[in-house]
Amino acid sequence: LAEEASGTLYVATERGLFAARDGVLRRVDALHRRVTALTTHGESLWFTTQGALHRRQASGTQSFVLPAAWAEVAVNEMAWSGDTLWLSTSGGLLRWRQGAMSELALETMPISLRGLAVDEAGNLWVGSDRALYRLQDGQVVERLSAPDSGVLRWPVTILPLDGGLWLGSQTEGLQHFWPGPLRRLSVEEGLIDPFVWSYAEDGARLLIGTNSGVVALEDGRISPLIAPAALPQPVAYSLLLDRSKRLWVGTRAGLARFTREGQPLEVLSAFAGLRINGLMQARDDSVWVASSGGLFQVTGDTVRSYGVEQGLATLAVRFVLQAADGDLWLGTEAGLYRQRGERFENLPLDGKTDVFITSLLQLDDGRLLAGSYDQGLYLLPGDTAGTVTHLGMAQGLPFPNVFFLGVVASWLLVGGADGAYRLPLA
Repeated sequence: LAEEASGTLYVATERGLFAARDGVLRRVDALHRRVTALTTHGESLWFTTQGALHRRQASGTQSFVLPAAWAEVAVNEMAWSGDTLWLSTSGGLLRWRQGAMSELALETMPISLRGLAVDEAGNLWVGSDRALYRLQDGQVVERLSAPDSGVLRWPVTILPLDGGLWLGSQTEGLQHFWPGPLRRLSVEEGLIDPFVWSYAEDGARLLIGTNSGVVALEDGRISPLIAPAALPQPVAYSLLLDRSKRLWVGTRAGLARFTREGQPLEVLSAFAGLRINGLMQARDDSVWVASSGGLFQVTGDTVRSYGVEQGLATLAVRFVLQAADGDLWLGTEAGLYRQRGERFENLPLDGKTDVFITSLLQLDDGRLLAGSYDQGLYLLPGDTAGTVTHLGMAQGLPFPNVFFLGVVASWLLVGGADGAYRLPLA
């Protein structure tokens, strides 16, 4: 179906093209052939038959024979974006521009495509049996797999409306879907492993630590950076790109340094066999290492350790943060600690001294957030003299485990074993 600005409704059928006027369907073409897709653009109606594209105007119908390579494909949907007409077909994604047809060959998309539409923001949406794809400038920028991402299989028709998408499935009914603010990157987008543990920003490039080494995301493309065989152990559990542009890679059994291009520099023997939970470069350029064997400070070639003698109740340090005042905060498997000179002091959280702290984040107003393994969130005042606020499932959190804390615009982003959610900071 397609509707002109005048209100005339056109219908594509097995027997040709018809228009609905005064409650009656009337044939408007002399082809007497199956019409597979149609759309409007300005004063023109565009439609397809087997092996041909047609443009109908008030002055008549103009036909364009498709090149032999696409003569046998079935065109399923069409949509205009600027001066380009997109066509989803049984043989891939085609585009018609300035009187010429070409194929957009994308390795991340299957050949057989069905639903197709352009939304208000200019995104091109394409449906297949396996996923719904979002394209910008001819590149896939998002893949919503079915049913993992909540979309129906085989969307044969797509209607963008009010920021959402109406999806009509060939086999699973009708769905009103709102694309979320998150974009998923997995094996289909080029990751060598779907398990992601860490990341580090490098200008416009994002370095990603996986179960099988390190990859780099740049200009929408993922490429290998450090193979698992080059690491002390394959899992890139923590990453740090320091101010000298050296890349530190912490694994489940050791720590190594590389150039930002992924060339090996050295394996740090002091960390052999240790799980490296976190890495942080302080203002004095020393690197602090949170590990299964305690806290370490690396200054040049010198490695200094901190443990029970410095006030820690456990050597299992999960996170290290330098606050705005220069003090260090530690998240351990047996409580939250703050630096006091050369020692570390345990800070009770809601009366508990042994909460398993997995992540720390200081907000712009100086307050500190501590994420826990099974108790939710703790919000501490900046001067530590005020009241600690506990946020758990009783206060509305969807799950109690917290593995990641971050800020995006005015939102706090929280990730855990059961998913992700966001909370307003205001």
